[in-house]
Amino acid sequence: MPSREQIRQRLQTVIASVFTGTIFTTRYPDARELFEFVCVHIQSGETEHGFGSSITTAELIVSINKQGAEDSDLDSIGESITSAIQSDAVLRSDLVGLYQTGFNYDPLESDGAMSLNLKFTIMY
Repeated sequence: MPSREQIRQRLQTVIASVFTGTIFTTRYPDARELFEFVCVHIQSGETEHGFGSSITTAELIVSINKQGAEDSDLDSIGESITSAIQSDAVLRSDLVGLYQTGFNYDPLESDGAMSLNLKFTIMY
């Protein structure tokens, strides 16, 4: 079973294959000077233990952030990232399940950046 850190690091590698900007593996990066970036983090999870094994179900968030972006700009980046994540052979072998479960758009605080948050459920 991979650790949460191993999952975040693998996702960073996968996303880097389609996104050339900075990719953080934390919820609260210092990205004040960046025009465009992605954050990958595990929001929450639950682990079930039984008979010598366990399975964790967790909410994974991939947040795409870009200064002055239109929704269509974020959608294009999001579609590339989603496709890369869903087709990665290493993730498919490490995880029991990976499902895209939702998304939302958000303006960031005061810097004019917009974000698209892709939500996944992962099982490992």
